[in-house]
Amino acid sequence: MSDPDTERKTLALFQQMLDIVEKDRDAWIEAQTEGQPALRVRLVAMREADRRTALHTGGFGNAIEEETEPTRIGAYRIVELIGRGGMGAVYRGKRATGDFDRQVAIKVIKAGLLSELLIDRFRRERQTLAGLIHPNIAQLYDGGETESGSPYIVMELIDGLPLLQWADEHGLTLADRQRTFRDICSAVAFAHGNLVVHRDLSPSNVLVTREGQVKLIDFGIAKPVDTLGLDDATSSASIGSLSLTPGYAAPERRISPQVSTAADIYSLGKILEKLIHEDGADPELRAILAKATEENPADRYQTVDALSNDVANWQTGLPVGAVRGGRCYFARKFVGRNRAAVIAASAGLALLVGALVLTTFAYNRAEAARDAEEARFEELRSLAHYMLFDHNDRLERIVGSVKARVELADRAQTYLSQLAASPRASDSLKIEAAQGFIKLARIRGVPVEPNLGNRDQAEVNLVEAIRLLEAITDPAVETAPDLATALALRAMIELHGAGEIEESGRTIARAASILGGVPRVRRSPRWFISRGDVRKAQLEQAAIDGRIPDVLRLADVLERETANWPEPSRASHAAALDRGYAAYWRAFSLGRRDAPTDAQMAEVVPAYREAE
Repeated sequence: MSDPDTERKTLALFQQMLDIVEKDRDAWIEAQTEGQPALRVRLVAMREADRRTALHTGGFGNAIEEETEPTRIGAYRIVELIGRGGMGAVYRGKRATGDFDRQVAIKVIKAGLLSELLIDRFRRERQTLAGLIHPNIAQLYDGGETESGSPYIVMELIDGLPLLQWADEHGLTLADRQRTFRDICSAVAFAHGNLVVHRDLSPSNVLVTREGQVKLIDFGIAKPVDTLGLDDATSSASIGSLSLTPGYAAPERRISPQVSTAADIYSLGKILEKLIHEDGADPELRAILAKATEENPADRYQTVDALSNDVANWQTGLPVGAVRGGRCYFARKFVGRNRAAVIAASAGLALLVGALVLTTFAYNRAEAARDAEEARFEELRSLAHYMLFDHNDRLERIVGSVKARVELADRAQTYLSQLAASPRASDSLKIEAAQGFIKLARIRGVPVEPNLGNRDQAEVNLVEAIRLLEAITDPAVETAPDLATALALRAMIELHGAGEIEESGRTIARAASILGGVPRVRRSPRWFISRGDVRKAQLEQAAIDGRIPDVLRLADVLERETANWPEPSRASHAAALDRGYAAYWRAFSLGRRDAPTDAQMAEVVPAYREAE
């Protein structure tokens, strides 16, 4: 086994070797390792391993007989071939079932490329990626296997250009490039927050639409953080080995499949370097790039948000955390942002020196206070999320935990109120707070769900969630599913609390209108769950109003709609609940027909059993 010093030198030389023309590499290796035989042996071994990887992803794939272009995959008719590579092909597909119109990109992995073990993991990872719903991530819609056994994924079709081409063709300014990079960071941070590492970030995997919206693609080798190291410990090959972009992959990716979020941070640093493409004279940019691309993962930025914040500080003239400049650096940044005031104060040298000393001291204290406040803010946000969406779900399964859940809900509501009232609350934080209020309402007193019986407080929570969501005006932020769900739950309270059938009808109609305004191509799994919430509110209203034929009709509608959910969501717990709900109301309506015959009554018991 190589010693750590040899391994570090090998990695550094290997990264340099990637820029050397293949025919010149033998001579280059001899020159770089002269007098160091152990280093030469390790570098040559790594080069051979890289060649084998290239064969597996390129030459091996091309050696397999090309499949005939399909005419249909799953529910989609193939329109055209978009591109073909070593791993397979990408097609443009159009929904063929006629239930709604959608054009998608379908990526088909070439038959025989993956082992059964890796195909099984591919299915599991595909399920994980279906939950990555973010404005800057290409949405995964569906997946499965073709008749020939080739795995495929169905994803959002992006009409755009690769990142660097788009930036150059549009002549982006430095500020525009910085903002674009922070959009990329937002998508990666969201994936990390959902415990998913991309593992192959590069400019070619970032597309930008005609409207300038960043879309991160190719999560095909992404992996849930909680499984990193588990499968790879027993497998000689992994999905991660099928794609590795030289010049952007972290050094640890070439020696081990067990990588962390630090690998994505390294790749982001390389993307920033290419996107900015300055001459390297800016010391703050150099410091940011150096910290993001440290050879040792532990020395890089700890989170993507930390990297993004440093880029924002560089853009706005605030101190960059990666720069180790001490108090003089902080003072210089302050003067740069307040040049006019400093010049006006320079009438007397003594006054200027005194003012700088005092200002630097005050600035350092203010910066420390701001950092501490930011840390407390994030801790509060994480704690509220844990209490509502993790700890409460566990308590629900424990008999006799009602009192604990009440106390938990009260404390979580206090935290959420503080978060939502913050003047610096971002749109994502407002959505998270609104989702928390909806969760609180379900716990406290939404009818037809297990709750604590406090309908008045539940309605207060829903009103606050609706207020937060309606305050978000950015069209790129998707609020429709959460807003429609909040309205549907409020309608339930209006029905069962005060029996306000007309008022609840208007609330339900508004929820349905909001969902109907979402284009088909933007209907995420959360949109389908929200539509189920609206249907259930309509069923409750029809039952309370005594409209039994409408109850039967709506139950059939709910069952059909649930059957048409996207494939990864169709087997979810939420879908199972909606199917059971539809079966219950069908049984309910069958048992309340006017003058039912014995044969008709015989249908009721099996219907209720189906609902169970």
